[in-house]
Amino acid sequence: MKINVSNVLRNLDSRAEASGEVLVSHIDYMGEDIRVNKPIKVSAVAVNNGRDISLTGKIKADLTLKCSRCLKDFEYVLETEFEEKLSKESGNDDAIHFEGEIVDLTDIVLNNILLSLPMKPVCREDCKGLCPKCGSDMNIDKCRCAEKDIDPRFSVLKDLFKGD
Repeated sequence: MKINVSNVLRNLDSRAEASGEVLVSHIDYMGEDIRVNKPIKVSAVAVNNGRDISLTGKIKADLTLKCSRCLKDFEYVLETEFEEKLSKESGNDDAIHFEGEIVDLTDIVLNNILLSLPMKPVCREDCKGLCPKCGSDMNIDKCRCAEKDIDPRFSVLKDLFKGD
């Protein structure tokens, strides 16, 4: 998706709006493949604020993430807003450098999606995850590993309340 900022560059306080879709099938993030299920919907507004261009917008993406507890894929709808500075000056480290009068928003959108993802995505809040010993899914099966393996330092406590 692209936005034409030619008029914005020429006139202070002028603005340009764009809305559309970013078409990608997946996003590679640190070796993990995040599947994009539908085109990413984007709306953006660029405003000339004198020194650079202020770019604000909204993103809606339908993704497939991997649960950090049970490792199963699940659908995740991400809705986020973004705010960036654009500049034609290459020395401005606070802004994204661009050339010409058309700005491609694809990288900006993908970077903001990655920044908005949860640190530890979970398929549901009460996901029990996998057993650290046998690897069974605790949401499906009740694992008996915890019953079998008792820390020997606490073994005297297991019979403490049996007489009551």
